[in-house]
Amino acid sequence: MEEFEINDGILEKYHGAGGDVVIPAGVREISYSAFYDCTELTSVVVPEGVTEIGKDAFRYCERLTSVTLPHSIELIAYQAFRGCDSITSITVRDIHFDRELIRDLAETWKIEPWKIFNVLCNTTSPLVSLSMYKYPIIWAAFRLCPSDEKTTFYIQSHVTQFLSFSAKTGDSQMFWDIMKNDLFQDGIMDSFKWVPEALIEYERPVLLRAFLYSGRYDDALRACIDDLIEYAIREKKLEYQLLLTNYKREKLGYTDVSERFEL
Repeated sequence: MEEFEINDGILEKYHGAGGDVVIPAGVREISYSAFYDCTELTSVVVPEGVTEIGKDAFRYCERLTSVTLPHSIELIAYQAFRGCDSITSITVRDIHFDRELIRDLAETWKIEPWKIFNVLCNTTSPLVSLSMYKYPIIWAAFRLCPSDEKTTFYIQSHVTQFLSFSAKTGDSQMFWDIMKNDLFQDGIMDSFKWVPEALIEYERPVLLRAFLYSGRYDDALRACIDDLIEYAIREKKLEYQLLLTNYKREKLGYTDVSERFEL
């Protein structure tokens, strides 16, 4: 029996002994359950040209530690790698997640390693788009490989969501890395007022103060500072009302002298 059962570019079943497996060139798709419960499989390299990995394709490959996926991959069925709990090395489009990063993601965000595949390859899937864990995975991928067009484009298209996530979780490193990166300025400016509003909503006074006094966004803040003060008043957040009003007085100047007597 052949090691690989391939029909018309579809790898339908793997009959080998496991170990370190390199899937042959010419395969375009890995079918449903192709490697299901192959408990002796330890590593797999998927060749360029494969665009799809089917449901349960590698499910319960318990000793699988290393997976390498190509640039051509477009779709991974949701549970294709479920139960692969020994994974310590993931490479997708030359973006390499090592043992330490996988462990940190798993411990901090309760992310099972197999979900990393789904996020990086299926960003348009409803299952991914509704999941909070996509943000640390995609951001980690960007930091590992800033030249990767897919992760960069995704962040550019969802920059407010990434900033919201960083504000909500208090991830100041992600927040400032995005705010200072020229790649994301267009997205930031498109909905600029939302950024300080998120810092008020999630009660991040240290981040808000640093944001206001950075000097980078004074012109944009000048156009919306009154709206932000009103927002803080509506939300009954006096600390932020004071912070915004003091910033306006010190950096922008009052537009109405009566404001001096509001607080």
